Amino acid sequence: MQFTRRVWPSLALALLLGAGQLPAHELDANRATLILREPGLVSLTLFVDYPLLLQRILAPQETPEQFLLTASAMPPDKFREALGKAQQQLQSGTQLLVSGGRAEHFTRWNWPDSARVQALLRERVMQQLTAPAAHPAESTLEVQAEVMLKPSQTSLRLQIAPAFGRVLVVWYRPDQQWVEPGAASLAMPFR
Repeated sequence: MQFTRRVWPSLALALLLGAGQLPAHELDANRATLILREPGLVSLTLFVDYPLLLQRILAPQETPEQFLLTASAMPPDKFREALGKAQQQLQSGTQLLVSGGRAEHFTRWNWPDSARVQALLRERVMQQLTAPAAHPAESTLEVQAEVMLKPSQTSLRLQIAPAFGRVLVVWYRPDQQWVEPGAASLAMPFR
């Protein structure tokens, strides 16, 4: 009884203090972040489950497991070609709608290279073979693009290619300032 009274409060405190140090999984949903930078420049960063996204576009009739096996075994040049077609489809279906419903297409798309994507698919296959019940290893990759708008356009809507599935959209306009060496920045209120 004496032991329990002493140990439980210490154990509870240790668990509470250590909880912030436990590894956490990233948000599993596809997400998009829009940042209004300089007047008129909007940057887009997409975080997507690449294997699932590619399966939806390249082989919707296959199960995700079948697609992983097929795509990971493709010759690199064939995979690069298929990946390029999928990326074109995603780019053409993703746009920013501005006032009046006019669509502005993103430019300067930056996609992960095909070798990295195919390596990711192979890692996923290996994980399914060695630990099928485990939570899938990280398969979210980052895609970037941008669009230039008239500075007066501030009411925007993001239209995402349907293959992305459900996407959590976050948008903001950052405040920025120069900070001299050894000095502190101005107060940064987070709203």
